[in-house]
Amino acid sequence: EIVIGASNGRMVRFDENEIRAMGRSSSGVKGIELDGSFVVGAEVVNSGQYILIVTEKGYGKKTVIDEYRLTHRGSKGVRAFNVTEKNGMMAALKCVNEGNDYDVIVVTNSGIIMKMPGEQISTLKRATQGVRLINSLMLIMDFSTWGHEVFWVRIAPIIISNCSKEFLGKE
Repeated sequence: EIVIGASNGRMVRFDENEIRAMGRSSSGVKGIELDGSFVVGAEVVNSGQYILIVTEKGYGKKTVIDEYRLTHRGSKGVRAFNVTEKNGMMAALKCVNEGNDYDVIVVTNSGIIMKMPGEQISTLKRATQGVRLINSLMLIMDFSTWGHEVFWVRIAPIIISNCSKEFLGKE
């Protein structure tokens, strides 16, 4: 299945077989009806995985992909995130697995980088606002006053080598 998220908080989830094979010079097919917004992420997902959503003002959440109903490509989709003035528009949509073997790296438009463990992000229902992800950054400076917004989000797997296990005291 394929999911596509838009900045207005909507997401479409559809079967990959709805996209037919085309030649190199073709224009493609419509994935989501945007209504003045723009695409913030597209992922290939399987049942049981999670969708991680981060907003431009630093809010985010994880939701089980099965909470989003299957739609057809080209539709407006379903509400994936409750966009408000407080949390801002959707900035990123990523697919993550159930375990906590990954870190989330968030970069703002002013160059501030923050890395947090995936286990610290709350798992919430489909149409909720989410929780503050970069709380410590918000204590230092007010996003709305300084114009800081989430610019880039990446999922980084945690890889622990045998040397690291010995150093950390893990077997």
